Amino acid sequence: MSYRNSLLTKSSSTKIKSILLISSILTTICLFGFLSLLMGPQDGFLSRMPLYVFGTSISFVVAIILYDGLLKTGQSSIRSAFLMGFITFIFLVSFGEGIISILVNSNLTLTTKNLFYLPSLSLFLTGIGYWMSLHKSDLISKK
Repeated sequence: MSYRNSLLTKSSSTKIKSILLISSILTTICLFGFLSLLMGPQDGFLSRMPLYVFGTSISFVVAIILYDGLLKTGQSSIRSAFLMGFITFIFLVSFGEGIISILVNSNLTLTTKNLFYLPSLSLFLTGIGYWMSLHKSDLISKK
């Protein structure tokens, strides 16, 4: 019995490690995108905007469909769908601009400072996000 539990623990531990690694990489790319936007948008930013808006609209519609059956009221489902759309828009813009910044301006983006600070910050943010997901009920409860 304990052998089976140890297998489940190792399996879930591997899944958690994979999720944390992937989210840290994605967060690092998004931070490169934020940095790129702070330095001034890359050429063609406005021509890529329709792609970001299209991805946001897909996310919004999927969220409405999923949340409509899960949440108790229509107001809470539409509010959650708007929030999901907003988060998706921020992610798509920062991720897209991060990829373009890394590919186009690698000499400006991939400096020694950025290669240490941005992944460190993304690991910190991933850890905070993981902790918040585990302790969500403690954070939301009103004492």
